[in-house]
Amino acid sequence: MALGAATLLLYLPTVSPGVEGGDPGEFQIVPYVLGIPHQTGYPLYLLLGKLWTLLPMGSIAYRINFLSTVFAALTSSLTFLTVRTLGAGRIPSAIGGLAFALSPLFWFWSTLAGVRSMAVFFFALLIWLALAWRAQLTQGPRSERWLDGLALSLGLALTHHRTIVLAMPALALLMLWTRPPLRVSLRRLPRLALLSLTPLLLYLYLWIRGSMDPPLEVFPVVDLGSFMNLILAPSAVQDIVLPSPGELPRLSYHLLQGIASQFTVMGIVLGAMGVWRMRHRLPELAFLSFIFGATAIFAIVYGGYGLASLQRELIYFLLPTYLVFAIWIGLGADSLWRGLTQWHPDPSLRYFGGALLVTAISWMFFQQAHTSYQSIEQARGAPLDLYRQALRGEAARRMAVSSLRQADPGAIVLSDWEQFTALRYYQLVEGWRPDLYINYPIDGWPEWLERARAEGRAFYLTRHLPEVVGQRFLTSEGPLVRLQTRASHAIPEDSLPAAINFGDELELIGYSYLQEGRPARAPRLRPGSVLSAVLYWRPKRPLAENYSISIRLLDSSDQPIASVDNLHPVLSLYPTSLWEPGEIVSDYYELLLPPGAAPGPYRLAVVVYQREGEGRLTNLSIVGTDPPQEMAVLAPFSIPGT
Repeated sequence: MALGAATLLLYLPTVSPGVEGGDPGEFQIVPYVLGIPHQTGYPLYLLLGKLWTLLPMGSIAYRINFLSTVFAALTSSLTFLTVRTLGAGRIPSAIGGLAFALSPLFWFWSTLAGVRSMAVFFFALLIWLALAWRAQLTQGPRSERWLDGLALSLGLALTHHRTIVLAMPALALLMLWTRPPLRVSLRRLPRLALLSLTPLLLYLYLWIRGSMDPPLEVFPVVDLGSFMNLILAPSAVQDIVLPSPGELPRLSYHLLQGIASQFTVMGIVLGAMGVWRMRHRLPELAFLSFIFGATAIFAIVYGGYGLASLQRELIYFLLPTYLVFAIWIGLGADSLWRGLTQWHPDPSLRYFGGALLVTAISWMFFQQAHTSYQSIEQARGAPLDLYRQALRGEAARRMAVSSLRQADPGAIVLSDWEQFTALRYYQLVEGWRPDLYINYPIDGWPEWLERARAEGRAFYLTRHLPEVVGQRFLTSEGPLVRLQTRASHAIPEDSLPAAINFGDELELIGYSYLQEGRPARAPRLRPGSVLSAVLYWRPKRPLAENYSISIRLLDSSDQPIASVDNLHPVLSLYPTSLWEPGEIVSDYYELLLPPGAAPGPYRLAVVVYQREGEGRLTNLSIVGTDPPQEMAVLAPFSIPGT
């Protein structure tokens, strides 16, 4: 299908090239090692993903990312076929398929590993098969083959993602509306049941593989109870929080905002026209409307997100909702095109109306594509924050590579889920640092710290954790925070000297840049990349105050183009009042070089200040400067031209 191929080519430059954090990172590992993922197991995706990893194309991470892109291309083709089945022309049908392909939420989740793209593919497949079956009923036995395909597809969908159950009442409604119960052939029911239920045997893979102690078991399967808990996930019911009746108008408004963010105002107009177009096809309209409403409601109530869920960029449970709306967009485009080409006998006026429509839809596509591309680039190119959540693209790779190269042999690294999967990918798939013990969740850090000290191991955390504030002898080792039993008194030999005394309180004795997790005297950067810098501090005397650090990136005109402020050094975890004289504290930062940054010299600047309440800040002056200066500007480095 031409539209599917076009979608594939459109997505190809934006496919994530490597490791991801969180669930996408999990699904880059589990198919390859044939492990056990989180609930509900997703056996079809795992087995298909294992076969996909055998293809000779890039890294394992890239292959699994690209698998999502393939399912996205198939979904856009199915959207086209669905609109065609409902009576629209080829071009309007392509408009519906392309509108969905260009929507930011779908584009984002179609370029990285995970179950989202395949899940919405099954929604699209079931919708198309159900509508095609209804349309083919007049052709006798041929329609039964469509029903067989629908039953088998439903069974396969249930082995992938159970949100497909939200479409089952709509399927039943359409079938009963199309074929009243008295006309249903009872001899067909066993065949349809067999086709639907046989794929569920794939869940036995989880039982069998769980007994083999696979390399990664996110949800261990040890007995029948744990197996049933994995595939049914009964605890997920607790995550459903119903909104109050007073919230419904606001929720509806935010849902409309969400649709506008995906399809623009023009898309909303076309979608509304598509719904109006179906007013004489009540069974099909009820079928699509039920799926639209059921998936939208589920996205609102699951997890208790409420209003906030519809304002978050990555609420993937709304993808089937947007799929249905894209179908309506295609139908609305068909109605509008036909109306414009028939509304006036003057051909020149009809051509003018057609040109306006083409221009409006082209502008809609441009807005969608621009938003999608920008959101992907921003997510993947962002510097690490204190909490290291939503690790995507280059940020996930940088976090994992730097951490694994900085950690001491045999260390324990405690992490959140987001960092855990990226780190474990390099361990289990790439074979890096098998000596490290990487685990999650991070909340149990006191017990793990005690274990590390008892076993004589280094101990690291991968993110800011407020409960750690108050611990002594913290230091950064790359993106990691090391909890030590005694103070450090050395810096890397290849660091750059600084010897800058702030107020006779804190001395910046040196600094270095990290390149691929290794110290570098001069960073190799390009516009849009991230500068990783490490500052080495030493207190001049016992400190009574807690000082904050501001680090800024200056361009050739000494104008700040990026900055990071931490309440305390070491990911805001280590108040300076806890430091002992002579202790050397390593302090890690990341700053984004803007994509439009011009070639030339750049410099890093450092400010030390004290927060005095009520918004008052007092900067420490640098000793020996006349007039007194408060900003230490370090040696320049260059960004080469293209």
